Amino acid sequence: MNKTTQAVYTTTNTGSVWKYVNAVQAPVADALATDPTDPQDIVMLSFSAPAPGTYTIQRSTDGGRTWTQQVTSLPSAATVSQIGWADSTFLASFQLDRQPIGDSALVAFPAAGSSQHLDVDGKINGNSFPHIQLISSHNHTLQIWGVDDAQPQRTIGLATANMGQTWQTLSATAGGNAIKPIATTANGAALVAMTTNQAQVALSRDGGLTWQLQKSLGAGTFQGDRESFVTGAGQLLLHVSTGANPGMYGLRNGAWIKITARDVVAVSTDANGNPVRLWSYDTNGLVTWMNY
Repeated sequence: MNKTTQAVYTTTNTGSVWKYVNAVQAPVADALATDPTDPQDIVMLSFSAPAPGTYTIQRSTDGGRTWTQQVTSLPSAATVSQIGWADSTFLASFQLDRQPIGDSALVAFPAAGSSQHLDVDGKINGNSFPHIQLISSHNHTLQIWGVDDAQPQRTIGLATANMGQTWQTLSATAGGNAIKPIATTANGAALVAMTTNQAQVALSRDGGLTWQLQKSLGAGTFQGDRESFVTGAGQLLLHVSTGANPGMYGLRNGAWIKITARDVVAVSTDANGNPVRLWSYDTNGLVTWMNY
């Protein structure tokens, strides 16, 4: 509504009808994240922490009717690189702007109680984690995936079942190919990764413990900007915005099909994960959708 007031709307029919819930007095937010285990639990946050010190998120546990603040302390200016959930705990990874470059603050915001740093002075499991790219959770185990600054970049996968007290290293290969996880379902059961040579997609249906390479989409198609979506039913969608053949693709029965050439900006599903609704804009800037 303005720089200090934001209105919240809700839908119970995948966007056909929207209902006003309430307004929240807070700075303009970059993201609205919903707890996958409880749709009444909502977090509103900004991606920028322009100075060291207190960083604040807004949280509602009653569907947006009332809001409270949760805070953490950051050692430097920072930018939110990834967000995710571990059960009812909201997680945010911050790329720290301090020297030396490469540290990340990984902060857990439980539904009740104080925030908790899973990093130790910017290091996770004793190591710098310069580029966290995915946060997921499956069977009460938190997983983080990222890449280092080596050339070529190497994927790092870590898992913890006790909020950072101990960590387990995860495998980052599929069929002997190095992979980079890039998308996950809300419950973390299904993850999608791209091979580092950008030739194939790998899919995991056990929270990243094992990976299976999928059929190639075609030479050159994966080159360019990509965004992957994986639905609650484990369906894999791949949006290619540039390259040889841009568009939205779906993996069905082991084969890729092109769904639309539209520029898809979001994907949603019903409670059962089907149908998949693809969201886009028309030439007049109006929101449009199609079911897949």
